[in-house]
Amino acid sequence: VKTGVVFGRYRYGGTLQPALAEVPLAIGFAWLAMLLCSGALTARVLSHVKTPNLVLQAGLIAGFMLLFDFFMEPAAMKLNYWQWQDGAVPPRNYLAWFVTGYALAFSGLRTQFWRAQTSIISVHAYIAQLGYFSIVNLAK
Repeated sequence: VKTGVVFGRYRYGGTLQPALAEVPLAIGFAWLAMLLCSGALTARVLSHVKTPNLVLQAGLIAGFMLLFDFFMEPAAMKLNYWQWQDGAVPPRNYLAWFVTGYALAFSGLRTQFWRAQTSIISVHAYIAQLGYFSIVNLAK
């Protein structure tokens, strides 16, 4: 966050509190929630595949995380979660979301983080969050 090297230059607004070292604690939990929801959605999509490839699974999870970020970024700026330095989301943010999501997903799959069958509630949570940020994006 401080360097802007990975995701780009942005600063957090005052909406998400409390913060530790100027990073809202909610951010870590949001990443975990999106990883779990994207993993559950991927499991549903690939449920017909007997033994899905880890690379494919991780790529799909990262893709769902990236899709979520496309909806979230404009809404997050409207809600003062954070502001991008030039007022626009830099392309490297999306690349960083995919790469980070892929690394977390692949690690989770490799270590069998997702051992149990995922709940349909996680899929609904993913869709609900997309819906919420879509509604915020439509508001003036």
